[in-house]
Amino acid sequence: MLSGTGLAVGDSATFSFSVPKTGVYDLGANLTRASDYGQYSLVLDKGTAAPATLTPSFDAYHATVTTYYLDFGAPRDASGKVLQLSAGIHTLTLSITGKNAARAAGGAHVSFLSKLQPWSVLKVQEKGTCCKDGGQECPP
Repeated sequence: MLSGTGLAVGDSATFSFSVPKTGVYDLGANLTRASDYGQYSLVLDKGTAAPATLTPSFDAYHATVTTYYLDFGAPRDASGKVLQLSAGIHTLTLSITGKNAARAAGGAHVSFLSKLQPWSVLKVQEKGTCCKDGGQECPP
């Protein structure tokens, strides 16, 4: 969790998690919203050769404390290509990007990465082509 009254745009925190087996995964997280929370981005494997922005600016402001589930789908690189995650440790970087006009102070909170599910079923694209087990063009 990244919180406090002195947070500014650009402040960040990085968390790590383990991927059990190489493949394409569907990701999702429980994100807390509160009256003292701002806007932030979530980036998978920031600073690596293949980072993926999961959400460019999530507005975590809400008048009361609540949890919001956000399904990110399969992570994609900057060109939109689905990324295959290698087995092992990966990171999730939360960076403050701004504030809601109604927010007085605060930070951000990702309750936990609640979905790390392999793509194991046949996925059919709108174009009619298909892929299995995380082929490079699987839709979210």
